[in-house]
Amino acid sequence: MVTSLAEKKTYADKIWLKSYKLGPYKLKKTLEPYPEMPLHKFLDDATAEFPARTALLYKGRKMTYKELKRDVDKFATALADLDVKKDDKIATILPTSPQFVICDQAIHRLGAVHVPCSILHMESDLIYEIGESGAKTIICVDTRLSRVNRIKDKTKLKNLIVTSFNDYTSKEVEVPKTTDAHQLRSLIEKYEPNLPDVEINPREDVAEVLFTGGTTGLPKGVMLTHYNLTTNVFQFAHWIFQPLMISIKGKASILISPPCFHIYGHFLTHCCISLGLRMLMVQDPREIDEIAELMNEYKPFIVAGVPTHYMRLLSKDLEKYPIFCFSGAAALPLEVANKFEKKIGTPIGQAYGMTEMGPITHVNISPFSRITGFMKGNVKKGSVGLPVPDTEVKIMNLETGEEVPLGETGELYVSGPQLMKGYWPTP
Repeated sequence: MVTSLAEKKTYADKIWLKSYKLGPYKLKKTLEPYPEMPLHKFLDDATAEFPARTALLYKGRKMTYKELKRDVDKFATALADLDVKKDDKIATILPTSPQFVICDQAIHRLGAVHVPCSILHMESDLIYEIGESGAKTIICVDTRLSRVNRIKDKTKLKNLIVTSFNDYTSKEVEVPKTTDAHQLRSLIEKYEPNLPDVEINPREDVAEVLFTGGTTGLPKGVMLTHYNLTTNVFQFAHWIFQPLMISIKGKASILISPPCFHIYGHFLTHCCISLGLRMLMVQDPREIDEIAELMNEYKPFIVAGVPTHYMRLLSKDLEKYPIFCFSGAAALPLEVANKFEKKIGTPIGQAYGMTEMGPITHVNISPFSRITGFMKGNVKKGSVGLPVPDTEVKIMNLETGEEVPLGETGELYVSGPQLMKGYWPTP
């Protein structure tokens, strides 16, 4: 009697490891042991290696890694003077922008915890998330300051810091006078880097609490440690790009279309900084014309978007050139993927994950086949691809509590070093 592969193998056999290759290149089957490092070390290393490299391009304004680190350190010093200490929760209401990256990095540098809130949140959402987090400091865009002032008495907020959409654009703007809040630009101009010494335990210390509604009931705060976040960067960007590292590190660009207050866009900023890449930042993810213009003008190595971006880009005049487009956050309809591939000449890769996993658990790298001419895909078109290294995966029958045979459907279970520390404030 002949036994099929599915009958012989189980998920514990990790048969996907055989497909860990990029054309003729074999990818590592494990990356362990992972460096135990604070998240801000990525910026320290990128600045040391690529100080003059453009880190950010935003509304016509360029910012080098040296300039980015300078403003991060100055702002971290200002936060420390405002009595922000290790483990304090700092909320932000910011769009995809240099300000988001500066605040994110400065918060981590102090060992404090970043709580990014959606710029679309209404007062009830903010009261819940800021209240649950216990944040005493908030950094927001000026169009949300009145909303924050209305909820301030219903939370523990004490420090209000505000910035403008145009603070880091090519436009010359004056810093407005306000008694309601500190001005981000004024704080950065006022302080010189004088950072306190902070000991960070990467495995235990939480870097971010991100509220996610992906489970039942009210949104839950996901606690991600420095180790969770740095590990996932290695599992994704450093793993799949290893064969191309000499060509892209410190040279390539990534167009970030998803909002940075979402784990997708947020994660991409960490990946970019870790490799010294240039971030092309789109403030409003609905600005499809701007995304198309950036694609045609700068020809980034990677364009990151969600299915709606690619649906709407189908109507735009896009040049054909070797580009790696990535889709995440929702399932990409195969029809859209096929039409977009025909339009620009290269297919769209996909990834799967969740906030609780930092966020990447699976990646489809087959689009590289069209970029290089020799890297053939290893996974089914339209799928989310293979588990990233050191990620445990199995599919379970919820009724029996047992693992289903390969090829059958069920509930996906995942675990790995990128798995969150837990939910905040209660399990």
